[in-house]
Order: sequence, then C-alpha cells, then structure tokens
Amino acid sequence: MKIFALVAVAASLSACSAMPVQRTGFNPADPNTPVPQLRYVPVTAGTRHFVPVEPKPWLESNQAVGPQAGSQ
Repeated sequence: MKIFALVAVAASLSACSAMPVQRTGFNPADPNTPVPQLRYVPVTAGTRHFVPVEPKPWLESNQAVGPQAGSQ
C-alpha cells in the first residue's frame, strides 16, 4: 500500500511540473532569424502550348500495341 501511495504522489507531482523547452533550429520569434530570399515564379512557368489534332485511326493504333504475329 505504501508503494501505491508513493507512485500516486510521484505521478501527481510530475503532472505539476513544467514541460522542458526543446529548441530545434531557429527561433521563429527572433527578428534576427535568417530567412531565404523570396522570388517570384509565375504559375504558368514551364507549361507548353498544345493545339488540338485529329485522332489517329483505331486499327493502326491497336496493331501497334497489340501482340505481334507469331508471339505467344
């Protein structure tokens, strides 16, 4: 019973302690924190212009990707 009371007291006291501050990297609240330079990149950068074309005949397209004669 004494061990149970000791564990209960230790658990309640540990719940009252403050969380340790863990710092990883730069502090975002620091005004002297280095920040990468911003650059403008248009949304359409790297796109190409495509125009509509006529569809290819189905027979030629299917024969090009289908099984060849003599293959199994």
